Parts: sequence; structure tokens; C-alpha cells
Amino acid sequence: MRYILFFLTGILLAACSDDTSSLPANRKMIRLSMSTRGIYDFATYIRDLQIFAFKQDTKGEYVFYDKLADLNEQEIRELEEGKSPGTTYTESKLLDTELEIGKYRFYFVGNARAESGGILQEGITRPSDVWLNYPETGLSLPYFLGQTETAVGEVIETVAVELHHVVSRLFIKIDGVPLEIDTIRMSVKNIDRRITLEGEYSEPGDAPAEVFIVKNEKPHQQVTALFDLYIFPSAGETSEIELVFHARNGEERTKLVPVELLPDRYVNLFATVNSSYGALLSFEFTCVYFFAFDWQNIVWPDFPLIPQK
Repeated sequence: MRYILFFLTGILLAACSDDTSSLPANRKMIRLSMSTRGIYDFATYIRDLQIFAFKQDTKGEYVFYDKLADLNEQEIRELEEGKSPGTTYTESKLLDTELEIGKYRFYFVGNARAESGGILQEGITRPSDVWLNYPETGLSLPYFLGQTETAVGEVIETVAVELHHVVSRLFIKIDGVPLEIDTIRMSVKNIDRRITLEGEYSEPGDAPAEVFIVKNEKPHQQVTALFDLYIFPSAGETSEIELVFHARNGEERTKLVPVELLPDRYVNLFATVNSSYGALLSFEFTCVYFFAFDWQNIVWPDFPLIPQK
């Protein structure tokens, strides 16, 4: 009887041993720990998430190995949580994955669909062959990217990565819009419209126009027009905001405002229309803008940056 009990105990202990012992010798488990800057939880900022693994080949180049995850918001929320890497970061989200031994680069894409112009080909497709496009209808959520590399070897390890904004945010407030103006059409010229997994921008172009409809219910009433959008960074040194003021009598007046749009930066532009009743074509337009280097808890500087005319 003692021998039977001893035999059963041995079976039980073997069943409770680490699951990684059943992995093939050339495969190991690795844990990815993901976070981003913010005061809310990770899934509030990142509603869907793609994770790609590129493995170093014999030539030292990184080529597509596997798509490790394609998660929606609910699936992201259900991931195991880890500690926050700092006071200005969200809690970490943890994902365990099994990989062959080797050196890898991992790419993380948030709120966007990565494209490659075709099927991702194992051992062929490179990170520069995969990109994010600026959608024709504009952005409803900011895009995030993250990148890290590690060697999957003999020990189980945790690899941390920060996902960061790869877009700019532009807020425009126009005060003193007079009764004569019917609509304001706003568009941004000279932005990049493509970004690769490695964070390289290209394909200069324009953002789609947005229209603010002026609703004046009282004579001589002035209103405030607001635009708030996520946008890709400037192509080159500067972009140009085009504001077209369309009058109810069919006349138009265009104002151009230079602005530098940078990744992960918030630009706030305050503008004022100074006009007298019935003087649409002679109104004055002045503006100042501010840069913020943190999208959370923004405090605008005391000294505005005045664009050159």
C-alpha cells in the first residue's frame, strides 16, 4: 500500500510542475508587459491591439515571424494586469506567448489596422513593409505604436514596452464669428499620411476638410467655432491650417495659419475674428497657439507662440 501511495504522489507532483516543462527544447515562454502614459486604464486609450513578431535571420535582418495577437477592447480588458511602471503611466497589461529560441523585435499597434499591401509572408516581410495609413475620413482615435527587442533564450523573462502616440492633436477655437458667416471649412495641408511599424513617416498630403456650421439665432450675435482632431505630423518642418469663411451672401475669405505638428504633441490654437457688422471682407483675424508635451493634466504656458505672418 505504501508503494501505491508513493506512486500516486509522484504522479500528482508531476502534474503540478511548471507547464513550460512540456515545451520543446527550442521553444520558450516569454511575457510581454505593455503600458502607456495616462491617468486612466490601458484599455481606455487603446481599444484594439495588434502585436507582431519579427525574427532575426542568418543575415542579421528582421523578417516576419508571426502575428502574436489581434485583440479588441474587451479582450484587452481581460488580460492579466501588472504593476504600473511609473506614476504617469497606466497599469501594465500582460500577455504570455511561446516562441522559438532566437532574437526578436516586437511591434505593437494600437487603434489602427496595419497594412502590408498583401499577405504577411513569414521569413520575407520586413517591418518597413508594414504601415499605417491616414484614413480618408480622418482619425476618430489616436494611433499608438510600441517597439522592443529581446533574445528568447534559456530563462523565462518579462519584456516591458511603452506604447506612445504617433499622431498630433490639434484643437482650434475661433471666437467672435459674426452673423454674416454661414460656415467655416477647416483643412490642414502638408501632413504625412503613412507611418511604418518602425515609425518612419512618408506620403505627404492633406487632411480631409471639416466644416463648422454657424448657427446664429439672434441679430448681431457672435458665436465660437471649435475644431478638435487627431492628425498625422507635418511633412517637413511645417503644415498649414486653411480656414475658409463662407458668407451667407456667397462671399468667401481664406486665412492660412502655419503650424508645426509633431508626434505625441498637443497643439491648441486660439483665434479671434474682429469685424464690424456688414464688413465681412475687411474682418481681421488674429491667433496664438500653444504646444503641450503631455496630453494629460495640460497647463498652458504664460507666453503664447505667435505664428509668423
